[in-house]
Amino acid sequence: MRRVLRQVLDAEIERRMADTYRQQPDNAEPEVIDPEAWESRKPATRRRQRRR
Repeated sequence: MRRVLRQVLDAEIERRMADTYRQQPDNAEPEVIDPEAWESRKPATRRRQRRR
């Protein structure tokens, strides 16, 4: 009984998601990706500590 109920609920969720997607699809325009955002930054230089 639980399995049947879960299958019915899952089917209803899938149907609602499909309806919502049809009403508001993803952007048709490709996203612009900034390659500099993915590049690692240069490591910071450490200052030399003075010995006493």
